[in-house]
Amino acid sequence: MGSRTTPADDLLAAQRERKALAMRNDGADFDTIAAECGYTNRSAAHKAYRRALRRIPAPEAAEHRRAHAAMHDHYRQSLAPNVAAHEARAVEVLIKLLEREARLFGLDLEPITQATVALEIYEFQPGIVSEISGNAAPAQLVESEPSA
Repeated sequence: MGSRTTPADDLLAAQRERKALAMRNDGADFDTIAAECGYTNRSAAHKAYRRALRRIPAPEAAEHRRAHAAMHDHYRQSLAPNVAAHEARAVEVLIKLLEREARLFGLDLEPITQATVALEIYEFQPGIVSEISGNAAPAQLVESEPSA
């Protein structure tokens, strides 16, 4: 049998997750969050942070993104002179920062076209595409996808 948590355990976990989120918003790294919040390691702290992010209401999530965007702007400005001087380490850090921003704002997500959705539906439920589209075959839909 799996272990069950009590409402008190759930409340304590939620409080620790909120604290992890607040600490991360203040710039703490995951090792510091793990030590402060009682997580076994940085991975556990990161998972708690991600759970807290999923639980916060949309307006608070937007505020969290704005705070991170401001922090990233500050870092980018700090890196600018070193990047302009072609310092390899500064360029590496800038690339990592830009990658993090892309994940934070969902910029790395693959665009979804009607054809992509139709093919995914077709793979799950063959025959449904013709019902929905009035006899369009999946091959016809693939041809309509924009080419890269």
